[in-house]
Amino acid sequence: MSADKYELDELTDDMKFVHGLVDPYDVDRHGDAAEGAIDPAKLSALYGTVRTQIDEERGLVAWLRSRPTYARALLLGGAIVSLIGFGLLGSPGVYAASYSAVFLGGLGIMLGLTLSSSLRPLYRTETPTSRALLLCSGGVVAPLIGALVLFVAQDLTHAAALSDVAAMPKAAACFGTGMVVSLAVLIAWHALRRPGPTSDLKSVLAAASAGLTANLFLHTRCAATGAGHLMLGHVSIAAVLVAAFAMWWMLRRSSR
Repeated sequence: MSADKYELDELTDDMKFVHGLVDPYDVDRHGDAAEGAIDPAKLSALYGTVRTQIDEERGLVAWLRSRPTYARALLLGGAIVSLIGFGLLGSPGVYAASYSAVFLGGLGIMLGLTLSSSLRPLYRTETPTSRALLLCSGGVVAPLIGALVLFVAQDLTHAAALSDVAAMPKAAACFGTGMVVSLAVLIAWHALRRPGPTSDLKSVLAAASAGLTANLFLHTRCAATGAGHLMLGHVSIAAVLVAAFAMWWMLRRSSR
């Protein structure tokens, strides 16, 4: 596989951190790894190693990971937007357009924040752990607030809003569908991410992104508006994913 100079330089900067050649805090004011902090001989050897690894790698995953960060973000973001767009084509339209716009916009912004942080290059100043965890929490709280707003905003005389008990059996179907969507997002993220020292924490951010995507998709496809259904069938997806990946991150962190 061939890589242009921009891609090679970005991958080399990532590899500086993976191989411990530069301290995460030793960056210049633009956020790039400081060249002066690295032995020129080691840097030259690393550059040659990265060049060799790129040339030897084969397959779709290798090609995807060699793309610049902006290209990888556009690929994954574009796939998610296309999925939501597909959902909107067959939307049952049970919510007022204004409320749907607020829901989609709010969760979309949170999705953009978590997704960009999960694909952040290793050579850039790392997102502080506290901020990353705050974003992960937002990935759970945003669907919860969105669901509550949608439920409260509904006309309570609407048959769909009063049929919560009848809609409860559908919660399992929505949960399953959401998990399938989330799994697809996580697989795509795994194919695009570059492994490094902070991969475990970034996987929690990816889980939050997957849960948000599932909630956005289900919003466009599900006709049930009962609070119980929304909590169990929609919001719980993000909560389960983030909790599971956060536990994995903490276990890995404590074992080091």
